[in-house]
Amino acid sequence: MDTANSPGSEFGRELERLVARRALSWRKLSQLVGYTPSWLSKVKNGAPPSPELARRCDEVLEAGGSLVAAAGGQPVGPRPAQLPAATAYFTGRKAELGELDAALAGEDDSCPPVALLSGPPGAGKTALALYWAHTAAARFPGGQLYVDLRGHSPSGEPVTPETALDHLITAVAGRGAAIPATLGERAALYRSLLSGTRTLVLLDNALDAAQVEHLLPGTAGCAVLITSRTDLMCTGVRFGVRRVVLGPLKLDESVELLRRVIGPSRADAEPGAAAVLADECDRLPLALRIAGELVATRRENTVGELVGHLSTHKLDLLSVGETASVRAVMAWSYRGLTPAAASLFRMLGLLAGPDWSLDAAAALTGFARERVRDLVDVLFEAHLIERADGDHYRMHGLLRLYAAERARHEERPDAIAAAITRLTRWYLATTLAASARIAPYRRKWMAKTDLPAYRSGEAAEFADAATAIRWCDAESRNLESLLRTASAYGLADLVWRIPIALYDYFLFRKPWSVWLATTQLAAEAARRCGNRAAEGWATTSQAIAWYWRNDLDRSETLHTTALAIADEVGDPLGQAWAHYGLACAAVDRAEPTRALGHAEKALRLFTEVMLPEGKASALAVLGTVHRTTGRIDSAFAVTQRALRVCEELRDPHGRGRKLIKLAEIHQQRGKLADAMTYLNVALTIRVAVEDHWGVADVRVRRGDLLLELGDREQAVAEWTRALAYYRETGDPRADSVARKVATPRTGYERSA
Repeated sequence: MDTANSPGSEFGRELERLVARRALSWRKLSQLVGYTPSWLSKVKNGAPPSPELARRCDEVLEAGGSLVAAAGGQPVGPRPAQLPAATAYFTGRKAELGELDAALAGEDDSCPPVALLSGPPGAGKTALALYWAHTAAARFPGGQLYVDLRGHSPSGEPVTPETALDHLITAVAGRGAAIPATLGERAALYRSLLSGTRTLVLLDNALDAAQVEHLLPGTAGCAVLITSRTDLMCTGVRFGVRRVVLGPLKLDESVELLRRVIGPSRADAEPGAAAVLADECDRLPLALRIAGELVATRRENTVGELVGHLSTHKLDLLSVGETASVRAVMAWSYRGLTPAAASLFRMLGLLAGPDWSLDAAAALTGFARERVRDLVDVLFEAHLIERADGDHYRMHGLLRLYAAERARHEERPDAIAAAITRLTRWYLATTLAASARIAPYRRKWMAKTDLPAYRSGEAAEFADAATAIRWCDAESRNLESLLRTASAYGLADLVWRIPIALYDYFLFRKPWSVWLATTQLAAEAARRCGNRAAEGWATTSQAIAWYWRNDLDRSETLHTTALAIADEVGDPLGQAWAHYGLACAAVDRAEPTRALGHAEKALRLFTEVMLPEGKASALAVLGTVHRTTGRIDSAFAVTQRALRVCEELRDPHGRGRKLIKLAEIHQQRGKLADAMTYLNVALTIRVAVEDHWGVADVRVRRGDLLLELGDREQAVAEWTRALAYYRETGDPRADSVARKVATPRTGYERSA
């Protein structure tokens, strides 16, 4: 090509003349016109300018049209400004806006920056993209291009790359521009038209990588912002996409959005209800806007009334036609799933707990774990689920409601019942496996309670007690909802077994609300089965929980009930544990005679049924009775026997409790150094087995002993560390320990 006589050369010469006349540097011109210095240098030396570049240079250098004429003699049309209006009441997202600013700054001169906004249905991806694009428009003098790719849309099929390029080329070159026939030729022309410009391209609602790859400019200067419900992995690999993932709004942002939609006066009149409404909407902008409009347009309704209606008709209420409907936007994502992924999505809607593991999902569906992992990846990439902790995932409440709705419509009732049965059996089998690691010495007791009858099914495996406890920690938050769901499907004979199998975990960790709620469900399930013995065991577990909660009235009432049931069915093991619990309560009520009677009965029964861990517990409470009645030597001997049993059983939790009993005896004898030695050994054991409650308990006792030894400062330090744990877990001991910190004194309510 003869560049000497090309329009680019004429333009370059005229441009150089005008720059010199204005005494401008090329870098300054670059800043004024919004094009890189390197590109201006190429144009000066013969590269053809784009119509937009010609127009910008003509305007900045006040050339009166001479540069436009030199570029080709045809006047250029208006620059594209295709952005739709920004969404009203846009609120929050400061962090994400900052991420977009950084991602699209265009610091790399070799390629255009590309940012991807992804997130679940209704998270406000388009609203955020438009808000950012409008605020950043001045950075792109070449204009702003916009295409709705309809990747997830009720209105027809997704836009093809060919159709999208027709739109983009026409927007840049004008309606008279010739459109090449093939996809590759169209993409090449599009890249040529944008070359050397600073244009923002917003590709909204993309389906997949194949849809967007031909729509990306080829040179630096432009910027591309994509929104999608998927992660467009291939695009990220090839083009270095910077990802910004949207989740729910923060609570204060959600309330502010509701306030702006509803109106400040009405929203401020019910601040508590507004916060509840925000949570009911999962803090998703689409749901919040719809809910706000419901209140704003129905003047007779309060925010609180809408919250009440949402509890039973949430998906129905959060729908305003097809384009503003929570159900509709979820359906667009659901329809794009493979049949297997859609089946998993539906089944996950049956889980009412806050999260679930891959193993639980495999049990629910009956699929192999590796297949479940692959399907979970599909749902995760579609932002229909999100990661929680470890291999746990969760689904937002509105998505779970939609998934459950699809399950009711598309799955057979017997298939749903079979799935819930598989899941409940798996939980029981895994709970038994965990319990066998946490308290292996309980195997004899487990056999007597008929728990192993449901060991069928694949269970998770645990290398040691610590691993088993961590599994229980992770799953404890799901237990109540699991048991309620299983009860609704008539699985009472499985339901009562799970909380009973978790007794040692409950005793070790003391998750109060879970312990009490699940054992109550166990007792109810046992009654429905007509299994009085199981009802007694569940009642005993509840009684022990209330004992450790310092509610002696409830504990004694429940222990008395459990004893009556055990007497009725002739269950000596149930009788033994009930007598033990009543002995503990009598000790705390300072009723040594009654305590002694129950303790001796418990010891006799545990000896008869040959349950050594029970015998150790009965000996320990018997030792406490002796101590409180002044029989110190006898108390020491009996408690030493209890400690030896725990050592023979290799029961670290029992050892820790018995060592504390021995420390109490030495403290009462006035042998404070010996008492501290026992407490220190107990602390070492409890730290080693990650017994957080037990560690706090020892720290309180060490604080009491340190105060008695005259070290007030260290005593307060010990109490303060224990107080932090008690407050974090909602333990009722927090108040008494707080009083110790405020006004140091000795004395403690409960022997571990």
